[in-house]
Amino acid sequence: MSIASSTGGKHQRVRLTGVVLLMSFLFGNNFIALDVGLRHSGPITLQAIAVTFAFFSVWAVTWREELPALSMQRETLWAIVGVSMALSVASPILMAYGVERVNPAVAAMLAATTPIATLILERFVYRTRVDIRNLIAVAIGIGGVAFVVAPLGGEGTSEIIGVIVLIGASFTWATGLILTRRLRGVVGGGRFVIWQMAAALPVLFTLAFIIEGLKIEWTWAFLLGAGYSGVFAKGIASLLQFRTVRLSSPLFSSLAAFMVPVVATISTYLFLDETVLGVQLFGAALIAISVCVVIGSHRISAPFGQDDIQPNGLPSL
Repeated sequence: MSIASSTGGKHQRVRLTGVVLLMSFLFGNNFIALDVGLRHSGPITLQAIAVTFAFFSVWAVTWREELPALSMQRETLWAIVGVSMALSVASPILMAYGVERVNPAVAAMLAATTPIATLILERFVYRTRVDIRNLIAVAIGIGGVAFVVAPLGGEGTSEIIGVIVLIGASFTWATGLILTRRLRGVVGGGRFVIWQMAAALPVLFTLAFIIEGLKIEWTWAFLLGAGYSGVFAKGIASLLQFRTVRLSSPLFSSLAAFMVPVVATISTYLFLDETVLGVQLFGAALIAISVCVVIGSHRISAPFGQDDIQPNGLPSL
């Protein structure tokens, strides 16, 4: 391997790691936004409004891109529908129901099971080889989640249900990442996210109307929560995540979930005046250690292509 190739690989790793950290910040604060929004609407209604914000924000960023034609293979169309239902319908709804029942910081800690779920699903779907260091990282991550969950249950079955729902949301999100990999080279990041959200919106509003009656308290707090969740966590972060999956792998993209608890814990303390227990912080520390192990052992599977680089050297959206 040449020195230039080695240097390029290191720079590429640094770029993608930086994108993952940015995604962590955006996703981490999303739990605070959901907690605020849920005080003024039901979980499904909140997510329907948030995805609406996301749709228009993504369109504003990518409006110059030509939307992909729908005359594509049936398998590709089903993959788009599957990703849409997983990432923009099922996982967000489960996440909101979970945040209703547990502390936002704890919910973020449980979201760290996403890389574990992704690693498991990748193994069965793509028959990928599991590196021993990844197994060690997963073991450390599971141990961290155990410490996070251990103190729960004081509020009765509600918290336990919240834990189960949040882990289900992580596996659903991982499923979406796995399906996204099937679309490599088919549609661009921004164009794909637009179709993904367009397919999700009718489903979300239908469910919100049937189950919750689309009841909303139109306050500035609700608009702030739904707006942040839509524009930043679902819009910008989704563009970044799709790009990361295309340039690397679903596992590497899901690593953002390992750093989300750190961001969410700090934000929960600063903005909601809620605290977490020391044992839960220890669990979050174990999760953060596990991400270092995985990043150190992960190989970037695809280089940045010319179509992915802007004149300023940053990945295009």
